Amino acid sequence: MKWRFIYRGLKARYRDQRLELRALTQTLRPTDIAIDVGANKGSYLWSLSKAVPRGRVVAFEPQPLLADYLRQACQRAGLTNVQVEQLGVSNEEQRRVLAVPGSGATSPGASFEAAVRDRETCKTIEVDVVTLDRYFEHAKSRIGALKIDVEGHEMAVLQGARELLTIHRPMVVCESERRHMSSGSVADVFAFFSELGYKGSFARQGELHPVAVFAPEIHQ
Repeated sequence: MKWRFIYRGLKARYRDQRLELRALTQTLRPTDIAIDVGANKGSYLWSLSKAVPRGRVVAFEPQPLLADYLRQACQRAGLTNVQVEQLGVSNEEQRRVLAVPGSGATSPGASFEAAVRDRETCKTIEVDVVTLDRYFEHAKSRIGALKIDVEGHEMAVLQGARELLTIHRPMVVCESERRHMSSGSVADVFAFFSELGYKGSFARQGELHPVAVFAPEIHQ
């Protein structure tokens, strides 16, 4: 478990998500808080943990088996500053139905969105859900980075983090695909950030491009 977990983190850092991880880690200070929403198997946790040696990483993963795996893997890998929360993240604190596609016990495509449930064969589980604003309302350290990968539920996550984003101004890496959304579009995500005074880029073939030139029919 330990070595597979570390290998996954190094592969993300130096190959699969090197652009995204570079964007997140270069803004972090050693005492910062980094947030991973939709941690799944923890590809980002190794790099985030190393970037905040005197801070902490809070990883949200609502799938029980994955949350247990992350706790054990981080402990065995010596990532003592990583806190794993078996919670979903949205715009309200409540219990929600999480759709888990496929025949396996877990899935990287798990989502709260009806679009995913309607499109794929899923099993469902009820999970507790928090908002980032409420969870971090008493945070004393700077929140320097936020990664969001929630299969179409990103607008709800962002709406529940408006105060956090306004106060802390973290670097945000957010996956967003129209096919996972029950309503709205990627343009709504861009507009939300623009309203808060953020400037954005999207990643394509290892390079960053301004969101102003994003064309869904080409880049999505």
